[in-house]
Amino acid sequence: MLRHETYTPTSCSTAADKAKFLRQFQKFVESDFAPSKFPKWFYNRLSMTFGHIAHYNKGGFFGTFFESTRDKVEFLRQTLGYGCYGDAGFTYCDVERDIQSWLREQSTLAQYQTKTRRLKTVTNTYSKPGTFSMKARSSAC
Repeated sequence: MLRHETYTPTSCSTAADKAKFLRQFQKFVESDFAPSKFPKWFYNRLSMTFGHIAHYNKGGFFGTFFESTRDKVEFLRQTLGYGCYGDAGFTYCDVERDIQSWLREQSTLAQYQTKTRRLKTVTNTYSKPGTFSMKARSSAC
């Protein structure tokens, strides 16, 4: 992982700002995308990285990408699949590349895909006829 001294500042962000964004991204992911780790400043920057399209607001962005495991998988796919285009003097492409490297090192997408498969298996198991009965049991009360 790069240290903030090696990030290229932009006209609107210092190298330290870029490093802060990376650290917040890591905290957000490590918290299982907890709303408490999604402050407005972080949303503002995240919505401008990895090719994300504009969302109406922070709530719309969060609702699109972080309310279900399936949504999180889609967010991670989009994040890892993005080309990190641009010049680091004008964009966060240097930080985007580091985030992608970190996600790959942590196998984050694979972990969430496994969660999705487990949830699907559990859902299928309990949605099959005869696997769960609500019949009243006789009791000696």
